[in-house]
Amino acid sequence: MRAMGHPVGEQRVRVGPREESVLAVSWRLTYPWNLLGLPAVTLPIATGGQGLPIGLQIAVPAFAEASIHRAAKTLEDLHGTWPRTTST
Repeated sequence: MRAMGHPVGEQRVRVGPREESVLAVSWRLTYPWNLLGLPAVTLPIATGGQGLPIGLQIAVPAFAEASIHRAAKTLEDLHGTWPRTTST
C-alpha cells in the first residue's frame, strides 16, 4: 500500500481515492508486525512532490533481526542516510 507522509498535525490523509484518519493508516502499516511480534523497519528513501518523506518498510520472519539490520544498512549505504534539516 502506498501512503505519503503527512504534515505534522494533519488528522486526515488521502490514500488513493479515499480520505482516512492518519491513525488508521499508520496502524494498518505497523499493526500486523507488532501483533505478530515480527521485526520490521521503515527507512525514508525519497521525498514526494510536497517534500514529505516516502518510506520503504521491510519485515522479516521471527528471530531474523540480523537480516533486517543488514538489509537496512545496505539500503542506507546505497541511498545515503535521510537528509536532516535544522529547525528554525
